[in-house]
Amino acid sequence: MIQVFFTITLGVWLLNRNESGWLTRLLALLRVPLFWAGALALILSYSGMQLPAVVRLPVETIGDGLVPVALITLGVQLGHSRVFGSLRQVS
Repeated sequence: MIQVFFTITLGVWLLNRNESGWLTRLLALLRVPLFWAGALALILSYSGMQLPAVVRLPVETIGDGLVPVALITLGVQLGHSRVFGSLRQVS
């Protein structure tokens, strides 16, 4: 999550480096929803507040399924890749 957060936020900042100034880049960064989600997560984490169970349980369930879905997606992408096409025969 930290890698994705920095990739997206720093990526937006760097992509807008040709804009007129730092204020324009900052405004572009503030339009990224992940920035606000990360800020809210940090506030909730450090304040000790917990989400209500009706929100927390579905979010935890989705989070628990993230790694298997990511691995399946990666496998499908590698299966359709030309670079790894001969790897299927080797394995």
